[in-house]
Amino acid sequence: MENRYHEIKEAAAVIEHFLECYGQKTASELQKMSDITETALFHEAIGWLARENKINFVKAGKNKWLLTPSVFEWFGGICQGKETAMNVSKKLKSFLDQSEARYEVLKHPKLYTAQEIAAREHIPGKEVAKAVMVKADDQDVMVVASASSTVDLLKLRVRVGTNNIRLADEHEFRALFPDSEVGAEPPFGSLYDLPCFIDQTLAEDKTITFNAGSHSACIRMSTKDFLRLSDAEIGDFAVRKGVKAAR
Repeated sequence: MENRYHEIKEAAAVIEHFLECYGQKTASELQKMSDITETALFHEAIGWLARENKINFVKAGKNKWLLTPSVFEWFGGICQGKETAMNVSKKLKSFLDQSEARYEVLKHPKLYTAQEIAAREHIPGKEVAKAVMVKADDQDVMVVASASSTVDLLKLRVRVGTNNIRLADEHEFRALFPDSEVGAEPPFGSLYDLPCFIDQTLAEDKTITFNAGSHSACIRMSTKDFLRLSDAEIGDFAVRKGVKAAR
C-alpha cells in the first residue's frame, strides 16, 4: 500500500510539472506526455492532485474537459499564469474581459520597443502595434502604427486639422496612463478618453500583438476584434521605415 502511495505521488508530480509548463491539456494529452502507461495510476494521480487543490477542471466543449494547474487563471478563454496577470493593465484586462474578446497574454523578458517584441515572438513587425503619443496644438492624440513604420505627421496634421503637430515627450503623457509603464501603453485611445487614429496597414493581418501596459507582457488577439473594440479612425497615418514621409 505504501509503495502504491509513493507511485501515485510520483505520477502526480510528473503531471503537475507538465501542467505548469503547458498550462492546459486534456487528460489523454497529459497521459501521453507524462508517459504514464498505467491508466489506473494516471487516474489516481489526477484524483490526488484534485484533492490537494493543485488542478482545476475547465469545460471546453460538449464532451471535452481541460486540466489546468490551480496557480493559473483564465483570460478571454486562454489559460495564463497569475504572475502574468500582474503584468497586464487592470483597465485593459477589465475592458477586454467585458467585451468577451478572446486574447492571449504573452510574457517575456523586459522589452522596450515594438520591434523587439516582433523579434522575440518571431512575427513580422507589421503585425505588432505600437501606441505613439502626439501633440496636436494642445491636444493629446494617440496614433497606432506598426512596429515597422513611423507616424506621418503631415498626413495626421491634415486629418486633425491643426497647425502645429509633433511627437509628445514622455513627461507630457505619463499621467494619462497611471496603470501602465511609460512606453508600454495599450493601443486603445478610447480607454483613456483620447482621440485615436490607427494606420490601415495594421488591418491587413489576421492577428495583432501589442503592449499590455508593462514591458514584460504583451497581448495577441484577432485583428478583427481589435478593430471592433478600438473605436478609432482607420486611415493612412504612417509610412514604412526607410521610406520618406510626404512633404
